[in-house]
Amino acid sequence: MTKEGLIAAKELKRFRSDPVRLDRFIRSNVSRLLKSDLLAVLAEFQRQDQVFLCMKV
Repeated sequence: MTKEGLIAAKELKRFRSDPVRLDRFIRSNVSRLLKSDLLAVLAEFQRQDQVFLCMKV
């Protein structure tokens, strides 16, 4: 996972309690991630049992 993927995962966890900011972050930042980073972030959330964030990504 690249630095951008790590930052995206950290920010997604931070924004999970605020749906408006979470959706804005997903549209602006997560959509620009490389496919490999997106899959790595998804795998990490699955490993941590973060079901809500897995569904959002």
